[in-house]
Amino acid sequence: MNGTMDDLLRQALQRQAERAVDPARVRAALPARAARRARRRYGSLAVGLTAAAALAVFAVPVLGLDDARSGDPAASPVPADTPSTSAAAAPLTPDSVALRYRPTWLPSGLRERARTVPLGPGNAYDGPVRTWKRADAAGGTDKGGSRLEFGAIGLKDGANQFGDGGRPVDINGRPGRLVGSADSKSYVHWLIDPQTVIFVNNVSLGMSDEDLLRVARSVQPDPVQLAIPVRLRWLPAGMKPFSAEVAGDSAARWQAEVNATGPPAGGAVPPPTGKDKESTASSERWVYVRLGTTTDAPSGGEAVVVAGRQGRLVTKPIDGLPLEHAYVVVTLDSGLTLTVFALLPELSRDDLLAVAAGVETGPAPDLGWLGT
Repeated sequence: MNGTMDDLLRQALQRQAERAVDPARVRAALPARAARRARRRYGSLAVGLTAAAALAVFAVPVLGLDDARSGDPAASPVPADTPSTSAAAAPLTPDSVALRYRPTWLPSGLRERARTVPLGPGNAYDGPVRTWKRADAAGGTDKGGSRLEFGAIGLKDGANQFGDGGRPVDINGRPGRLVGSADSKSYVHWLIDPQTVIFVNNVSLGMSDEDLLRVARSVQPDPVQLAIPVRLRWLPAGMKPFSAEVAGDSAARWQAEVNATGPPAGGAVPPPTGKDKESTASSERWVYVRLGTTTDAPSGGEAVVVAGRQGRLVTKPIDGLPLEHAYVVVTLDSGLTLTVFALLPELSRDDLLAVAAGVETGPAPDLGWLGT
């Protein structure tokens, strides 16, 4: 890493955000090395769970949000079915994550569209990232395009990983750096406490340096917790939660996501050789669990039962690769839709269904900040 914002965002924010939010982008991001790895494993990938283990996991209830419609944070959802022994295990993901800091001033016309937080190891940042877009930006959950990003991350090896490029600036008596051009991309970063770096990133908003610095100088501690209404109670061996996000354009159109990653089911991938070294390949497999007012899954599919609820399993082959997009879709009593997405056979069909059956949804989060 050379210490620039572009490198950090490419390796962390853009990688996680763009890959996780839209499954269609997974296809574009599939590296050649991953494709070759998938071909090698395609004929020999283990089925995963035995039938008995699968039935035990499938008994874990998917919880609806109907009991939380009142907006009472203390409301406790009622399980759809009697929990199995495995359901009593502690969730793998938290109910909420602290936001830590926030800007108290923003230029007029910006609306907050997303909050992303890390849940496990492997993140290049260890704190929340918040995204604002212009009021006239396209709706939905896409975080790309012109935007303002704000994040709080830890030191890397005891140092500010953004480096010392750009020009020095003063942020409320603390030294910072301002890098880039307001015409395209510019950002400011500084150490706000002994362990935390704040960055404010202007991505093609045309924000002046004066406004960018005014945003930076307005930052204050934020006691708010980001509620995560999706919890995971089961993942395939070796997979761990990676990040969570709530995104949308209003309380009427939103999506919460928790994703998890881990090594291939067959074990570690051999080190790249030859042309493979030129690839940005990842040897990881991923699963994305989304709850919201819409689904990005195609229509149709095969009828399945997920923890006693009717659902559908949709698969879509990827041209030229022995891989398929796979979606498990369940409509909850609340009217919200649960979507679990992965690539087959990166994740087996049984494991995909087991992840879906182990999902627990909690009280409806406070979405009053979305689009405001």
